[in-house]
Amino acid sequence: MKAFFLLSEAICIRAWRLCIVIIVIMGMPVNAQYSLSTLSLKKGQTRYFIADHVQILLPSINLSDTALDLKTLTNQRFIPFSSLSASEQTALSRRSVHWIRFQLYNTDSLHTTFVLNVPTAQTLLYIPTSDQKYTISYPLTKENASIGLEDMHRFELLYREKTTLYLRLEITKPSSTSLLVRSIKNSKLYPEIEYQNRYTISMARQALFYGAMLVMLLYNLFVYVSLRQSTYLLFASFLLSLCIYISANSGYLYIFWLENFPKLDTYLKFCSAPVTLFVYIAFSCSYLERKYATWLHKIANGLLIAFLLNIGLILLGYWYEGRMMSIILTLISIPFLIYLSINALHRGYSPAWYFLTANLIFLISCLIYAGQQLLESTIPWASYGIQIGAVLQVSIFSMGLVKRIDWIQNQLLLQIAENQRLEQSTIDEREQLILQKNKELEEKILKRTAQITEQKEEIEAQNTQLAQANETLLELQGTISLQNQQLAETNSQLEYIVEERTNKLKQAVQELDTFIYRTSHDIRGPLARLLGLCLVANIDVKDTTALDYFEKLYYQALHLDSILTRLSVAYEINQSEIHIIPINFNKLQDDLLNKVIFVDNFGRVDFQIEVDNNLYFESDYNVLLFMLSHLTENAIKFQDLKQKEPYVKICIQAVDHKLVIQITDNGIGIPASDVPYIFDMFSKAADKYRNTGMGLFMVKRAAAKLNGTVSLVESSSGLTQFQVVIPCKNIPIPTL
Repeated sequence: MKAFFLLSEAICIRAWRLCIVIIVIMGMPVNAQYSLSTLSLKKGQTRYFIADHVQILLPSINLSDTALDLKTLTNQRFIPFSSLSASEQTALSRRSVHWIRFQLYNTDSLHTTFVLNVPTAQTLLYIPTSDQKYTISYPLTKENASIGLEDMHRFELLYREKTTLYLRLEITKPSSTSLLVRSIKNSKLYPEIEYQNRYTISMARQALFYGAMLVMLLYNLFVYVSLRQSTYLLFASFLLSLCIYISANSGYLYIFWLENFPKLDTYLKFCSAPVTLFVYIAFSCSYLERKYATWLHKIANGLLIAFLLNIGLILLGYWYEGRMMSIILTLISIPFLIYLSINALHRGYSPAWYFLTANLIFLISCLIYAGQQLLESTIPWASYGIQIGAVLQVSIFSMGLVKRIDWIQNQLLLQIAENQRLEQSTIDEREQLILQKNKELEEKILKRTAQITEQKEEIEAQNTQLAQANETLLELQGTISLQNQQLAETNSQLEYIVEERTNKLKQAVQELDTFIYRTSHDIRGPLARLLGLCLVANIDVKDTTALDYFEKLYYQALHLDSILTRLSVAYEINQSEIHIIPINFNKLQDDLLNKVIFVDNFGRVDFQIEVDNNLYFESDYNVLLFMLSHLTENAIKFQDLKQKEPYVKICIQAVDHKLVIQITDNGIGIPASDVPYIFDMFSKAADKYRNTGMGLFMVKRAAAKLNGTVSLVESSSGLTQFQVVIPCKNIPIPTL
């Protein structure tokens, strides 16, 4: 009875499923013109490719990710993916989300649980239920799924059961046609037991790879600690960065360590490639001992800088540009490193053979892996091409490092032998040189001994002569002492005579000055009367000739009076004592103008007097006024009558604890030939201008009386400028 009920239940289930199929077929729209190709799951088969049985949804409408019922899915237009042309595949690849379906029929009585493997895409699997809806199957987690850039889905399919599955594919790079094609063509279906076996084998292979890399890493760190050579540290860094690159890009790093840090995993995926190549180039330069041309070393440094910029670009978030730059730099770096090793070989660096071989093997393994990815090859070991190439490369590099140590030791031995040879050669040359020098020294000693003997004889003869000369010198010394005594007496007499004559000369000068002073006063009386008679004659006499003579006589008398006056002033300057008082510069200006106001043509001249503010100066007021009045009088007297605006500018200021007075005019000037004589008494230059020739002489004597100087300043502008400099002690007084 129990068997009867079981049989009845099976018949009802199959009848119900047949009804569903009929309803679906009847409800299918006219445009659903393709029938599904069923993939039969057979006993004994361990892997199935679903690409030939896949239909893909044309992009007519968008389907929601959830709440899809059977009718909505089955009423869409699906076409076989294998029937699409290349242009149609390109058009489909522009979309990021794709829907595919495939039909399975399980004829394997041993297996009812299967695993679907979909690479390079994010997927959701829709499995039909008994209520004509679909449940969503999400990818398996790391505890029960394979690892890598693949999604795994486990589902149940009973024996003799046929079902249609819908798969949602999301391609992270929708512009890439190859990713869509690769994802569909490499999608595989496994019985769960077979999948677990493959997973175990894959994990064992990966563990073997990373174990070998770890052993190499620890070994090179140990060698580095022992030898302290940076090459081994760089090689260990390269091994570490290579492991990070492979594990990050194959998904192992994310599954085991960084599942909760997806952003860090993304950075490691993009940055690990340029970091690995940066460390690799640095290791290569160190390994090859720079046994290559200098310009190649500059290119290597340029590549290192470029990789640093590449890493910075990725860290700034420019993922696509950074990946493209990494690819370009990789395509440049690999041929460059190969050429670098060839160049080192040409220079006699034998360990470069290992470097070249390791790079070629790794390059071939990369090409095999790339070919497997591009051609969708199913060769099992091709997917491990990079790991195999990396292990072989690292192994050869390790042998190369051992060979490098041997080469370095041989070079050191050769260097030691060469150094010993050079040292022995140097010792031999030194011994020969010492023998030669000893021989030359002996010859020089003999020659020098003969010279010394000869010189000794000469010295003895000279000593005899010196003894005689000493006796003569003693006699002469007595004579010189006597003469010195006589000379001292003579000097004493001469000093007395000089002092006596000096006193007489001073007395004579004093008498002469007194005579000149008195004579000038005595003569000025008759001279004044003569001037008065000339003035009276000019009034009474009518004869023009006589008047002309009287006028000439009058001017000559005036000239003589001026000479006598100046002689008297010169005497007073020489004889008078200096009276130091504070100078009132306002009073000095007024007294100066009062003295020169009677000079001819005074009214034509524009006077400009500038005095430093708060200037305090102590000196002899009369001497200072005398110098200013004479210099100003000359400036007025010798003005240029052709000038429309004649002027005299007087500037009084303190400069470096000295009083500096500058008198500038735009008069007729002084010819260069007369400049050396203008300060002489009765100079010839004065005769040209009907002058006494005493004014500038007395100004110079007055300046000397105050320990100062007067000079004519050269000017390229045609101006005449006299400068008086008198030492002083100026103290600025603050303004109240």
